[in-house]
Amino acid sequence: MTPWRADGIDYWMSHDNNGYSGTWENAIFPEAMLKDIFGMIEHSTDKTLLETADAEISEFALLFRLRGDKYRRCVVLYRCVASRPNIGSSGSTGRGEPQPQTVNITAMPRGDAAVKCCTTADSPTTAVSGWFSSVYEMPTSSSGG
Repeated sequence: MTPWRADGIDYWMSHDNNGYSGTWENAIFPEAMLKDIFGMIEHSTDKTLLETADAEISEFALLFRLRGDKYRRCVVLYRCVASRPNIGSSGSTGRGEPQPQTVNITAMPRGDAAVKCCTTADSPTTAVSGWFSSVYEMPTSSSGG
């Protein structure tokens, strides 16, 4: 929210939807993601992954389901970028606790202004069951829905 002040009060409030930002935590990010999104290079013989200082981080869509939601709502954030994952390690405490990897993530509006889409309690089973097959695009129609 951005206030516009006049006569010593917040006269009008502007609301911009420039997306979302937050932290994504994973036990370990998959190798495909490290290569496709974070630009790491896999050596063909040794099968090692090299991170370079000049690697380009690619935009991606993030699809997920809300845990504990009785309607099993699904969400897609369309235009995401993320920081490089941390190493996910710490000093030994003797307890063997897992150390997840984390990234900072930002979801921005696309050129058509779409930021996020989610299923609802009334979404048909076909929409929910196929959610993770491909990135969902809302059908276009003259009625707007």
